[in-house]
Amino acid sequence: MARDPHDQRGRPGFRVPDGDAGKVFPNFAVTVDCVLVVMDNGLPHVVLTKRQLDPFADEWGLPGGFKRVDETLDEAITRQLYEKAGIRLKVAPRQLGAFGNPNRDPRPNVVTVVFLALTRSAPKWFPGRNVTAVDMFPLDDVANGEVETAFDHRVLVEQARQAIADRLELEPLVIDLLPPAFTLSELCSVYESFWRVRLDQSNVRRALLRPSRPYLETTGERVSSSDRGRPPEIFRPTSNWREGPPPIRFPRGQSSLSSWD
Repeated sequence: MARDPHDQRGRPGFRVPDGDAGKVFPNFAVTVDCVLVVMDNGLPHVVLTKRQLDPFADEWGLPGGFKRVDETLDEAITRQLYEKAGIRLKVAPRQLGAFGNPNRDPRPNVVTVVFLALTRSAPKWFPGRNVTAVDMFPLDDVANGEVETAFDHRVLVEQARQAIADRLELEPLVIDLLPPAFTLSELCSVYESFWRVRLDQSNVRRALLRPSRPYLETTGERVSSSDRGRPPEIFRPTSNWREGPPPIRFPRGQSSLSSWD
């Protein structure tokens, strides 16, 4: 009887974990997927690719694919983003987590390592290997299942949304998702999109413009507008964003919105 080439027992240095003697550990494949979030018109969007092959042919999914045995996870996601969608990111994606539900893929057991990348503007893309189209969709529509996706990618997008919501309280992430200069309304819309709450702009303004530690400074310009009333001011972030925790916190006394108008 031929020996299973994947069976490590008997090889130098191999030790069966205590309590697992006699068990044969099943093989499984490893894939990488990227949740690429793009801010567009003040709302977060997710880049998806339309699959050409089964399983889930003609359905939308996250750009990604199988990891090669001779590459790291970071190398794998960089390669897959370019091969599947023609995307080259200036900032490397960060690992979000690993997902190994045995029913997540109709093929043999597949564990995926999910990466998260954020950008304030859409990168260039084009359909690549085994992909018929590339497009971006509102993050909420994907996370809520309004856009049907392959595998468990809806769950992965929702996990990414929650991770971004958490990071907004710990890192100066909000200014990385905005243009170099922006209005107070545009800044609030980023928080509101991920936290799913309505913020009081008066409170936000006081927190960001307090004289002792300002987080914003005016550019001296205002938005060109034909609407009645005074056009909103345009601000730029100060260095205080990078020197301490973000000044805006999730309003704990306020319930999250279950839907948007």
